[in-house]
Amino acid sequence: MKNIFLLSLTFALFFVGCSSSSDNNRKIQDEMIAIHDEVMPMMGTFVRDIQKIDSILLNIDEYKTQNPRLDTAELTQLRDRLETTHDSMNDWMHDLNLNFEGKSDDQIKAYLEVEKDKIQDINNEFIEVSDVAKQTLSKYQL
Repeated sequence: MKNIFLLSLTFALFFVGCSSSSDNNRKIQDEMIAIHDEVMPMMGTFVRDIQKIDSILLNIDEYKTQNPRLDTAELTQLRDRLETTHDSMNDWMHDLNLNFEGKSDDQIKAYLEVEKDKIQDINNEFIEVSDVAKQTLSKYQL
């Protein structure tokens, strides 16, 4: 009787542990997706900012008549940074693999934590580049 009780207790603890681990992994994944969802609207803004920069560069003479100190190198660098940051999000989404078949809860947790850190870094970069873009592009109003 004692063995049956211990065996039952062991299974119960195992299933509670698995459930807790799975719930924790779900929480990490949900947090990761929430960060992703913060970045997504900025992607469209970045595309529009790149288009603005292209338009400004095409019409730079007109802008320079109003402000001769305008710097095309600054615009080119910003355009490159916008593209690189935008591409980092696309790369992250492309590389993300949420097929955990055959993986242990610990392996899943480790993977999700790494991916959550990556998307958080991307989010931080998006916020920083967005601020730089707003500041830089505000100089180019006709």
